[in-house]
Amino acid sequence: AWTRYGAPASWGPVKSGYLHLTTIAVEKGQRLAAGEVVGVAGETGHTTTVHLHLNVYRAGGGRAVNVNPARLFRPK
Repeated sequence: AWTRYGAPASWGPVKSGYLHLTTIAVEKGQRLAAGEVVGVAGETGHTTTVHLHLNVYRAGGGRAVNVNPARLFRPK
């Protein structure tokens, strides 16, 4: 839940999207463990290089709202 990162409970669960994958190794709604493979980065869609586009979302009045993914990472 977003509350783990200091956000209000109304934000609901953390949801993510991984764009430009050439191979997808998970199912929609699947729970993942740290280090589990999600897919293989590729050049799908409107892009010119192989990369991963990570989107993170919260609940927001009936629709998903983008959140800066840096909120999920704590560099050592």
